[in-house]
Amino acid sequence: MKNKKITKAEKTFYGIAFGFILVGLVLAIFGIIGDHLNVPSADNWILNVEDTLMTALKIPFDLRIWGTIFLFVGVTIAIIDLLKYAKKDDLEAEKAIRRAQRIGQ
Repeated sequence: MKNKKITKAEKTFYGIAFGFILVGLVLAIFGIIGDHLNVPSADNWILNVEDTLMTALKIPFDLRIWGTIFLFVGVTIAIIDLLKYAKKDDLEAEKAIRRAQRIGQ
């Protein structure tokens, strides 16, 4: 069977998923670093950003929770993309096998 080229739509969805995963990892890492940084809380810019984000959005989620949410969304997009295009490729492979069997008869 010949190799299929990845379509532009598939690349786009992988890029979006990668973006969500990257943002999620960065947020989670900054949340962990902010909690364990050995500076006074007035000088801890990560905790200040976290507090500002919580008051601005009025949602009591810290950076680790936001990171987890973004990571979950990115992984979900990637899984849906993988399943969609894998099913499409499987159907095309089955069609090719059926055609080959018909021609061989």
